[in-house]
Amino acid sequence: MPTTDAHTRFVDGLRVTADHLQHLQDSLRESVRDLRVVVGAGRIAWGLRTSVSKGRVRLEPGVAFAPGGLRLALDSAVLLDVPEAEGAYHLVLAAANADVEALRVGATHTLVTLQTLAELRPAADATDAREELVVATVTRGEALEVEQDDALFTAAGRHGHTGTHFQDADGRWHYDGPRLNPDDLPEGPPGPQGEPGPQGEQGVAGPKGEAGAKGATGPAGPAGAAGAAGAAGPAGPVGPAGPAGPAGATGPAGPQGPAGEGGTGYDAPGVAEVSWPHGAYVSIKEAPSLLSKVAFRLDVPMDPELMDIQPAVVQVWLERPAESGPMLSLRGGLRMGETEILWVPAFPEEMLYEWLVDGTRVLIRLHCGLLYDRERRLFSGSTAALVGAKAPRPPGGVFESWFFVGEPQRYFR
Repeated sequence: MPTTDAHTRFVDGLRVTADHLQHLQDSLRESVRDLRVVVGAGRIAWGLRTSVSKGRVRLEPGVAFAPGGLRLALDSAVLLDVPEAEGAYHLVLAAANADVEALRVGATHTLVTLQTLAELRPAADATDAREELVVATVTRGEALEVEQDDALFTAAGRHGHTGTHFQDADGRWHYDGPRLNPDDLPEGPPGPQGEPGPQGEQGVAGPKGEAGAKGATGPAGPAGAAGAAGAAGPAGPVGPAGPAGPAGATGPAGPQGPAGEGGTGYDAPGVAEVSWPHGAYVSIKEAPSLLSKVAFRLDVPMDPELMDIQPAVVQVWLERPAESGPMLSLRGGLRMGETEILWVPAFPEEMLYEWLVDGTRVLIRLHCGLLYDRERRLFSGSTAALVGAKAPRPPGGVFESWFFVGEPQRYFR
């Protein structure tokens, strides 16, 4: 039999024991650990970019490996308050275990989970724990500053060595590798120094040039602008009122003006377009592609500060028939542009084929009460633009749209 990697072989009639399952898990953990060592223990694999946002420190989602090889992961951005005392602080990611108490066997934890905690600590409190990693240094002085060492980041699989950080199509941060510049390359050893040549004779000084002729006087400049008017004098005393004149004759009535058009009552900005067919039926093959990128286009730009906050305003639910299982709430990531909001799922597209069944209603919601434009006007949750209706658009509320999976069902004839 040829030599292979360690693994567990399951055959018909085998009585599977705890040893089989433990060996299977150990083999997988060894393989994963080898890959983490290749990426680099004590390094950031992707994401985890740090910035200052309105007096707080913002840490983007990402993955790093602690010096001991543990996976440190954040699924969404974290905002941290910085202590008021001036000084330097370390932004530390720490791994912590938990378990499912209902699955314990006696005192043994049988289902162990791993959580990642982000916190700020005084830089003087150095950490050498194998399950912790310092990803940035925050300094509070006259201004709040954040510093990250590029050497902490692992270069992306395809990179150009530009020394910059960039975002991929799903909004994840990556490092493009240290910059390669010919000036940065080491120089070769210097060659032998030659003997100095003889000093040349001093040249003859040239004659002094004649002074130039005096230039003509330039024209006078334009007159300056008139000065500001002086302050007004005090008002004189009020004179006595004259006698009232006789009342004038009543003029003829003017023509009646045209009737005005009824106003809408509201003029809030809103959603102009979405990336799926509202209220339509689509096939199971089409539905996963529609959910891979859920996009809203707004009719006016949002306030720029929302680009920093990135509020979680999108919900995607799968309302399945009762016989097919419970309603599912899908987890995903969010990216905002000036007039676009993009939501992408946080799991492979293939999993949607397992969850989507005939009769599923995909409900997509946008919380407009958390969105506002550059004039601080709230966006409207009205769907008038989707159905081509002319209706008032009140500010705030929740924008709801949906589509169905499968063929239309007709229960009434």
